[in-house]
Amino acid sequence: MKKIIYITIILLYSISYSQQLGEYYSNVDKNNKESLNFGIKKPVDFTQKNSVKKDGVILWEDENTKVEVFLTKIKKSNFKKLKKSEWADLLKNKKHNFKFIKKSIYKKSDITYQTIDNFPSNLFTYSTEKTSNTILIVVVEGYYFRVNISSSEDSSNFNNFVKNLISSILFYDQYSDGKREVVGKWKIVKETEGGSKKE
Repeated sequence: MKKIIYITIILLYSISYSQQLGEYYSNVDKNNKESLNFGIKKPVDFTQKNSVKKDGVILWEDENTKVEVFLTKIKKSNFKKLKKSEWADLLKNKKHNFKFIKKSIYKKSDITYQTIDNFPSNLFTYSTEKTSNTILIVVVEGYYFRVNISSSEDSSNFNNFVKNLISSILFYDQYSDGKREVVGKWKIVKETEGGSKKE
């Protein structure tokens, strides 16, 4: 009996956990070769708004949490020429200072290196008295893809939410030439408004 109750609790937890994110928001625009085609799952029950910031793409909010996605073109010629492996080395060694991140955030953040859908990234995590904060920066195809997430919720729920959101990120163009096999969770991306279906 205890085993059944334990399994039921795990199943209920996994169902509620998976419901934090909904369908993909996709920025696929085949007519615009100057844009970055990406997908990220929209948080369930969040209000969607257009970002008012210069390089902001989308803003999602609920009463406790804010998620904002940005796209910034890499303009400096010495950084434009870097290969993916060179960016990986820079980000692993934390030797690149992003202009759009305040110096104070660098000082108080725990900065880690990650690979997000095959591209190098840095994850900045820090807390204030009122909020838990995460900034993800992925360097991909001439862009800094950035997600800012802040919340007044307790840290364990916030950390789970951030982990799920980040693991949902897709960069479609790397699969479009057929050279990279689309497997696992990338196999099917549901068709959404402005999005595309990948099989």
